[in-house]
Amino acid sequence: LIALAFACDLRRTATLQVGAGQDGTRFVINGALQPSWHHISHRKSSDDVMDDVPSIDNAAMLHHEIDRIHARLFKYLLELLDSEVTIAGTNMLDDSVAVWTNDLGTGPDHGHIRLPHVVAGSGGGFLRQGVFVDAGGGVPNNHFLSTILNAVGVRKPDGSLVDDFGDPSIDPGVIAAMIA
Repeated sequence: LIALAFACDLRRTATLQVGAGQDGTRFVINGALQPSWHHISHRKSSDDVMDDVPSIDNAAMLHHEIDRIHARLFKYLLELLDSEVTIAGTNMLDDSVAVWTNDLGTGPDHGHIRLPHVVAGSGGGFLRQGVFVDAGGGVPNNHFLSTILNAVGVRKPDGSLVDDFGDPSIDPGVIAAMIA
């Protein structure tokens, strides 16, 4: 539906959420119904990393397999965007930005330090392509979000790049290494 809405120019932005932080979905992996996705993320049959309950066997590998399921869904969206040609004659993915991230954070403790983001599309050439960017420790998420806003054409009233998205108490900035 997202690709269709974009292709028809009915929408220019969309959010697709697959699951949620407290997601209790039970995936079938290798033919077997697995414990709750959220429990797998904690590596034990609990919603709390501190509970003294047994660990889930092979939880890290199950987590990996669920990430692969999500990656296939993201890939499908990218393929649909890539197959559509815009009025300018480019493919929609080149003119767009699609972001895949995880609200569960970094494993069992759901930390929010150095969260990975997969970014596809160049925002019409604004973003670098085909590179791994390590923004470094301590770079706030608002720098990432400011960079994405710029990639989709949002600017400050004076025409300069947006660098102050989000909490005004956080230092402004963009992630220069992402910009072409």
